Amino acid sequence: FRLLRLLRLLDDGKSGQTADRRMTDKVTSVAIEFLCLFLISGELFYDLEYQYNPNISDIGDALYWSFLTLTGIGQPFEAVTAAGRVATV
Repeated sequence: FRLLRLLRLLDDGKSGQTADRRMTDKVTSVAIEFLCLFLISGELFYDLEYQYNPNISDIGDALYWSFLTLTGIGQPFEAVTAAGRVATV
């Protein structure tokens, strides 16, 4: 893994980009990763809970749950299945 880190450091030094540009690229990467995680977890929660949980009527409810759970605000409703509880963790 040290070799990969060294290659990354060498690549950062040769790119000639400014520090602001690299920071913008990193923030964009984190935002895209959060969006993917948000969508995947919402869809997973929907698939696991929609038949058993009366609080989930459509994918929007599951995405709402995903957003509130991933941002640390809290869960608007609890999972009722064992698989849903595991996915929540």
